[in-house]
Amino acid sequence: MSSNFKASTEPEKKKHITQITTEYLPFWQNLFNQMGISSPKFGSKLCYMGKEFGDERVECVRFWASELSCNQDYYIEMFDWDQEHYDRKNRKLYRLVNNPNWKLNTKKYVEVETSIEGRNTYAVRLSDLELVNSTTITSAYADVITIEEESEEDLFPGMYSEKEDSHFSAMTMRDYYCVKQNVPLSNKEWLNDLIKTGIEWQQKKK
Repeated sequence: MSSNFKASTEPEKKKHITQITTEYLPFWQNLFNQMGISSPKFGSKLCYMGKEFGDERVECVRFWASELSCNQDYYIEMFDWDQEHYDRKNRKLYRLVNNPNWKLNTKKYVEVETSIEGRNTYAVRLSDLELVNSTTITSAYADVITIEEESEEDLFPGMYSEKEDSHFSAMTMRDYYCVKQNVPLSNKEWLNDLIKTGIEWQQKKK
């Protein structure tokens, strides 16, 4: 009995980050396929409250120099210190937009000394990442919304003569907030116009 008791009280061994990445990727694969990304740069990352950017703690994520220099956007799903999904209600996919000149921006990419393999990492604020998708944690796969399912032209016929639009993968955190809150505060004028027209359309239906 003593051996069984010892086994039950031993702390659970932490997973290696490569294992977590392997477990997380299939959830997003259908979304990557829909976005036309055949070989995405994807990794799971620990999100933590750090002081790399000042005295006040902010949500941070760390990257290797090789990840920042991969010459394409890097997609991330975060976990916490317990190796659970960072958001316990929704699985969220973020994107760090490729920046060939990232080494010149030392305020956004803060070098952090580490003893791991003698290589340093670089901290980035979570707020500097773009939220690409948020899907309830109970779903088997990421939600995929296509233009065919809900187009502006179907909702508001004749609204745009030039049909200005943009793929949802280009959505920024600010855009996501504006769409969710129904407020015309985006940096995209056409999106603000869409939200305003949508509000007017909804009011006419009442």
